[in-house]
Formats: sequence, structure tokens, C-alpha cells
Amino acid sequence: MAWLTFTGPDGNIQQTPLSRDRTTLGRAADNHLIFPDLSVSRNHAVVLHRDGRYVLMDQNSSLGVVVNGKPIREHTLQDGDRVLLGRQALSFRDPASLPELTELEPEPEGPDPFAWSADLQPLRDALDALCNDTLPPSGGALQTKLQEVQGRLQALEENLSRAQHQHEIVRTLLRVSRLIHSAQSREKVLLLVIQLAVKVLGAERGFLMLRDPDDGELLPGATSNMNQEEHVPGSISHGIARQVMDSGKGLRSDDAVADPRFEDRNSVLDLGIRSVLCVPLRRRAAAPLGVLYVDRLTSEAPFAPEDLEALTGLADVASVAIENAGVHQEAARRIRAEEELKQAKDMEALKEDFFSMISHDLRTPLTSIKSWAEILLDDWEHIEPDERKRYLGIVNRECDRLTRLIDDLLDMQRMEAGRLTIQAHPCRPEELLTGTAESFAATAQAKGIQLTSSCEPDLPDVLADPERITQVFTNLLNNALKFTPEGGKIGMSARAASTQDPAARLGQTVTIDLNALRSARFVRFSVTDSGEGIPPEMQRHIFEKFRQVDAAQPGRPRGSGLGLSICREIVERHSGSIAVDSQLGEGSTFSFLLPVAGAE
Repeated sequence: MAWLTFTGPDGNIQQTPLSRDRTTLGRAADNHLIFPDLSVSRNHAVVLHRDGRYVLMDQNSSLGVVVNGKPIREHTLQDGDRVLLGRQALSFRDPASLPELTELEPEPEGPDPFAWSADLQPLRDALDALCNDTLPPSGGALQTKLQEVQGRLQALEENLSRAQHQHEIVRTLLRVSRLIHSAQSREKVLLLVIQLAVKVLGAERGFLMLRDPDDGELLPGATSNMNQEEHVPGSISHGIARQVMDSGKGLRSDDAVADPRFEDRNSVLDLGIRSVLCVPLRRRAAAPLGVLYVDRLTSEAPFAPEDLEALTGLADVASVAIENAGVHQEAARRIRAEEELKQAKDMEALKEDFFSMISHDLRTPLTSIKSWAEILLDDWEHIEPDERKRYLGIVNRECDRLTRLIDDLLDMQRMEAGRLTIQAHPCRPEELLTGTAESFAATAQAKGIQLTSSCEPDLPDVLADPERITQVFTNLLNNALKFTPEGGKIGMSARAASTQDPAARLGQTVTIDLNALRSARFVRFSVTDSGEGIPPEMQRHIFEKFRQVDAAQPGRPRGSGLGLSICREIVERHSGSIAVDSQLGEGSTFSFLLPVAGAE
């Protein structure tokens, strides 16, 4: 049930439940809520109950209706809305609806303990009609008695309204307790707590501050409806927070401007704070965690004493939740630190293995080159020309091997420094494909491997750096030749691909230029082999530096562990993507996308 809170003519706070049908507000005596200062129209405004929501409508009043500082003709009320009818200020309360706290679990089904209160409204309507009628003189005693009954009924309604208010607070506390205790992010807990406090208590703004465990200073935690400049040390809010923190006791002020406790704080007048609630976030046998603060700047309705109790209850629940979240975060931080340390150690081990391999791979071709060069130098005249040619061929291959290794090392250094250059221009896909295939035809034939290439007809030009894309094909083909047994097959292909057919659909997802993916078409290049395949757990890491599949396995072909990471860097510099799809015992397919030249 919802209600309106306002200051009555006697200066006391009144809370009037809203009818499930309609509630009229005006100057005339037949209104449900009567305000003498309103316009002379029979009804100033009316609140209608529609589809479970309360709608406030201006009844063409001369003074108008203002909600949250804006004139309205019709407005769907939300909990905490501030309504101004002429000079009469009201506050709409419906704590059961908390729009910001969308994560609240639904309430369990059950009877409404205050459902019987709906019977009071027809009774009051009947009494109002009797009291406002002109009775014969002989009915004076009856009229007096009826007026007495009416007064008692009004007191009963006020008590009922306060009971409903407390019931809503307790119910809401129970609903959110599980939520804030289950949140493992302390920042999320802080935000939920302050949003809840502002909503449930009908406050206009609020904040939560936490105590620095080192120096005891109060630090910003979370705010609601506050500008950042209001939440700084030296403001009235901070001063009240410091006072509550030092005393360890809750504080309530009906009018902070006139409160002698704050007379030495000039910012009270500057901010125009009216009613204030502030309570400590208490811990067992320890200094408070911080403070929870809410206030009203414009509403003339002060917080009730029971509101202080409600905020204290919320603070107690929140204190445990904040500490629990802190423990969760600390545990998560330690786990992350341990994982990062393990990753760093793994990377160090990979680097050590890499440098050991590099040293070996550098010495091997150099040793071979030196040996064959010495043989040629020492006995050149006695070596047959065919043998000389064979020896020089070995030296040439070893030099090529050494060059590739050095090029990989230089490319890795350029990648890490961000200086890997791409000079892209329109290129024919079939030329990129067939040029590399022809270069590897002899090598494949010598190993007894069938190498084929196919290109979809009429493919558009791609935007590419031919030298770098040839480097990608070379690395992929070298790997395919290395792991494909004699009698196996290697296929190269190129076909059209759209943004709905990225290489990443094959499995491993890598960084992609999203702008290019949204605006361009692509050509997909693939290298497929019938080798031994890649284990699923390695496919996720295959494009990382220094990674090799079962590098420690005896007799397994070794490499630098840089080739595929270089391929990924080159392809991504072309605004493309690269991926692998592999099955153990069935082979692997490496595919990469290149954008079509001039695609919009």
C-alpha cells in the first residue's frame, strides 16, 4: 500500500494511505485530503490507481501541480517523488517498488497483513458525509459524537500508516538482506545499500563513507542523487559523518539549519539541508567501518524516530555484508596474484626453453656451414664438381634456415616495440596463393607430400602487404610440412567470406578490428594438412609467443615458437583474424581473413 506524507496544520507529520480507487486532494470539505491553502476549485488534484500504479493528475487548478520540481498535468508516481500543490508539500511513499534495485527477488506469495485496512476508507467516507451534513439542532449531540468518532478514526489511520511504514521497512530489509550478502563485489554492496536507504526512507540524497584502516579518515564509498562536489571533505555531510563516526551513535536532526550541533558549519546554510539521518556501520568489538547518511533538502517533512531505527537496522545488515565482500575480494585478489605469479613463472620457463632452443638452433646451422666450408676450402681441387655443388647446396639451405630464425627474432622485437610495418595495397588473391604454393612444391614433393591449391573464381582484390602475407603462408606451410607424414596431403585455398563467416568460427578467437568486421567483406585463406592434429587444450594458446605443441616430447620437430604469433600479428595488422580448427589424428586447418580492397 502507498501513502502520502505531509505536514498538517498543527505542524505534525501526517501519513495518509491512498485509496485503491481514487484519492482527491483539494480545499473543499468533500476531498479525501483537505488543504485550506489550495485553490478554490473543488478538486485541486486526484490520485488514481491504475494497473497497480498510482497516477497523479492536475484538476485544472489555478496553482498547478509540481512533481520533483517540474509542473505536470499527469504523472505516474514513484516511491520518493516530491509533490507540491500550491504551497503544500507532500511526499509519495511506496517502498515496495524499488526501480533501481532490479535484482531484488520477488516476495513470496502470502496474505497481506494490512488488507483489512481497506475497509477503513468507506467508513471514513460515510462519517465525512454525516459530519458535513446540516443536522437539526436536536442532532447536535449526535454530531459531536460522530466528530469524536471521526477524530479517533483519523488517529487510528495515522497509527496504521506508521505501522505500515515500519512493516514495509522490515519486509524490504528481509528481501535485500540475502541480496547484499550474496554480492561478492564490495562496490556493488555499497551501491545497493545507499540506493536502498534513500528509497526506503524517502530521502532525497545520501552517501556511504568507509573508514581508512590506516589513518582513520573517512573515504567516499557510494552516493545516491549527489553531485561529486558535494561529497568532499569539509562539507556539512562530511562533518556530520565525522561526528557520528567519533561517537559511534546514530544521529537525527529535524532541521539541520536550526540545529545547535551544526551552528559552526557554514555549509549547512549553503546546502540548505533540512532533515538528516546518519548512523555508524558498526562492527563487533571494533571501530565502526564507516557511516551511512541520508537527508532531505527541500521536503518540509522530517524523518521520524522510527526512521533512525530503520536506518540503523539497515546499517547493521550492511556492515556484515561489506566485511564479507571485503573478504571475498581479498581472497579473489590473492587467487589472481597466485595465478599471475604462476603465469610469470611459466613464461620464464618458456623463455628459458626458448633461449636454449635458439642457442641450439643458431649453433646447428653455423656448425654445419663451418664444417662444409672447411671441407671445401681444404680440398677444393680434389672434390668432384657434383660433390661441390651438393656441399654448397647444404651451406645455402643452412644459411636460409639461419636467416629465417633471425628474421623471426627481429619480427618479434618489432612486434613488441610496435614497429612491425605493413605496406598494404590491392592484391589478387590467386597470386598470393599460387606464388607461395609454387615455392613449396619441390619441398613437398621431396617429402612425398601432395600439395594442392585452389582459388574460388572472380574473387575481389584484398588489401594486403604481399611480402608479409607470403610470410604468413610460409610459416603455416613450414608447420604443415613439419608435422605431416610422408604420403600426406596439404591443401591451400581462397574463397569469399562475409562478416557472418569469420575465421574465428573455426575455434580460437583472437583480437579483431570490429570496425573492419562491421563494414567490410573478406577473403578467407586456408592451409589444411593431414598431420597429427593439435590437442584441444593447446589450441587456445597456439598463437601465443614461445608456445609449441609437446615441445618436450623426444624426437618431435622443434621450432622457435614464434611463427604463429607472428602470423597473428601480421593478420591483425591487416584488420583481419586468424584461427585454427584441429582434430587429433585428423589434421589441422589454419584460416585467416583479409579485407576486400575498397570495401565500405
